[in-house]
Amino acid sequence: MLTIIEDTRQQKGKYKEAHQHFKDRGVNILRSKLPIGDYALLTDLSRVIDTKKGFEECVGNFASKDHDRVKKEIAKAKENDIELIFLVIDKKANCLEDAKDWHNVHGKVKGETLYKILNSVQIRHGVRFEFCTPEQSGPKILELLGVQP
Repeated sequence: MLTIIEDTRQQKGKYKEAHQHFKDRGVNILRSKLPIGDYALLTDLSRVIDTKKGFEECVGNFASKDHDRVKKEIAKAKENDIELIFLVIDKKANCLEDAKDWHNVHGKVKGETLYKILNSVQIRHGVRFEFCTPEQSGPKILELLGVQP
């Protein structure tokens, strides 16, 4: 049986669609503290998925005072040869370039600015950003972890 680890700091039930997908396929979810990210395979911690709920959460993590925490996580991944993938789960965004047209209703950071920040993080630190809708989140997490559906 396949077991994936979900970080205990991940809000329970945040991604109902992903959990339903895992359950429907007999994938066991073990909630435990992960040093980096939100999801990993129990048998292989060399790749982790850090989920972000849309560009709103990206702004909070990459374009605010909180960005030091993310920078430390990226550095820790690099030190330990862990591939870190940020999965942006959003109804509309399909790629990083979609940030350019994103309209921030909650703050001052414009979409174009967010795009530049995320693109530079990707280039400078060797992480990558992937995108999917909430309905695609379960299959996408498994795919990114290298599990055949």
